Amino acid sequence: MGLPLIFRVFSGILFINFIVATFVPEVRLEQANFVTSQNMITLSQAFEMSHLGAAFIAFRMPLIDGDSLFSLGQFYSIII
Repeated sequence: MGLPLIFRVFSGILFINFIVATFVPEVRLEQANFVTSQNMITLSQAFEMSHLGAAFIAFRMPLIDGDSLFSLGQFYSIII
């Protein structure tokens, strides 16, 4: 199992989180014991855009820097 595969799997997990929180935010908020109000749902959906961005970056990471992927992976893990 190589580092590109790990980035792709992580990207898939983030994308699944994005889909769940975007289309059924009530379930996700109730699982975290948050009060589900309309404002909280809107805020949750806005924050989920960061999951979409991180998923895209993680998916493209092996193609961005193929030679020194290990050091880039360490930097990415600190950011995320």
